[in-house]
Amino acid sequence: MPLHQLFTEVLDVFGRPSRRFYEFLAKVATEESETAEIKHLLSKDGKADYLNLLKETVSYADLFAKFPSTITSIDYLA
Repeated sequence: MPLHQLFTEVLDVFGRPSRRFYEFLAKVATEESETAEIKHLLSKDGKADYLNLLKETVSYADLFAKFPSTITSIDYLA
């Protein structure tokens, strides 16, 4: 499948990510500070921050912009 088709017909990069996606980001982040921030969002102490992100309706694209070290190869996602 061509990348253009993948990003226009299959993936919804402007959709709302699930909590499980944040867990995935924490695993693939290569910057320690980003991993720590994502784990904070998933923790009991970070619940308010996580809920604020949900209220802002952040998308997958927003999270990749916020945590650039999480951008991984397409091969990893397959």
